[in-house]
Amino acid sequence: MADVFLSYAGQDRTAVAALAGALELGGWTVWWDHALRGGDEFAGVIQQQLDDARCVVVAWSQWAAQSGWVAAEGQRAFDARKVVTVRLDHLTPPLPLNLVQAIDLTRWDRTIDAPEFTELTVAIAARLDPTVRLTPAPGPLMRATAIGDWWAAAGCRDGVVRVWDLATGEIARTLAGHGDIATAIDHDRADRLVSGSTDRTARVWRLSTGAELVVLAGHRGPVDDVAFAGGGVVTASADRTVRWWDPDTGRTLHSLPVAAPALACSALGAPEPGADPGAARIVVGDRAGSWYVLDPDRGALVRVDDAHHGTIFATATPAAEGSAPLVVTAGADAVARVWDATDGRLVRTLRGHRGPVLSCATHDGELVVTGSADGTARLWDVASGEQVLVIAGHDGGVPGCALTPSGGTFTTSGTGQTRFLTPTARRAA
Repeated sequence: MADVFLSYAGQDRTAVAALAGALELGGWTVWWDHALRGGDEFAGVIQQQLDDARCVVVAWSQWAAQSGWVAAEGQRAFDARKVVTVRLDHLTPPLPLNLVQAIDLTRWDRTIDAPEFTELTVAIAARLDPTVRLTPAPGPLMRATAIGDWWAAAGCRDGVVRVWDLATGEIARTLAGHGDIATAIDHDRADRLVSGSTDRTARVWRLSTGAELVVLAGHRGPVDDVAFAGGGVVTASADRTVRWWDPDTGRTLHSLPVAAPALACSALGAPEPGADPGAARIVVGDRAGSWYVLDPDRGALVRVDDAHHGTIFATATPAAEGSAPLVVTAGADAVARVWDATDGRLVRTLRGHRGPVLSCATHDGELVVTGSADGTARLWDVASGEQVLVIAGHDGGVPGCALTPSGGTFTTSGTGQTRFLTPTARRAA
């Protein structure tokens, strides 16, 4: 089943081929009749593809006006409420296609950055969007985490951490205490959440009550990322240090200098209540495009310089049972990369985003979700590197994303919007 079916007249084939290629670069699957094989029953295949497609783009022109096929396909797609109309020349589409705003592609330069093509992608995304819109926050949101299957949280520019009930879509709890942007959050298995902030602190909260348990103070710069690791908390800071903390007492257990501002950290292994809070190994990504595995006693065990051209904004550590430990890095160069955590070997590159990749998350080691300044979140199969799904149309980019244990996808936007894609909806899509 294709995401997009292209309906057009044969005389417009060159323009439609460019359109199909641009849409495919955006990560969508596209069907148009060049895919027909010898021996296919022409009308039957087209009707099946038309009915199965999730969106139908009708390319209208003087030639399309003379084609009974295009008119019939457009009517059928309109009736199914999945039509988007584009104009290849100045001819106005007829009823009922003129009831849908036609996107003017008469001056499109066939680049994916052109404003008219962006308008088209937004229109298509609206038809394809399987997500549930949750209650928005009052301002831009930052990184996100899923707390089991039914809760998710994100930091906000106003310094408040908000927790959503994914079943109702409502904000269930607000954790206020930071004096500046709540940049990052994480949670453990013991009813605790940790948040970092540009106010140079991290704070540990009791999720069930919203109570602040302890303030982790000591960094001389913004705390850009946080992670529960082993039985403790790790913070990565723009002050070029990474710290391990005791989350019960707030005491600094270790502090390691790094060469560049550290913007991302994640634990190698799941949080373990009762474990030594200062013994966990972690992965760090920095502003120089390097990532490394840090041991609190021995420093960098693995280091990969120039892993990305520019900043590494986020890291994730897939940990499928019985497999080699992996690291996922999200970079300013519009790609995410998967690495072997034991030796730093590049496993594969995840390509598809058209802007800096701001966030990444995983749960079971099989799927990774990435969020980008291009306004899309993308779901990837870790083993193959193939793109599973695109969730487009996030205004302000996607600075936060998370996967629930059952595979639901939670995303945040730079405008305060949050969206949730259930596993069922993903399969249906």
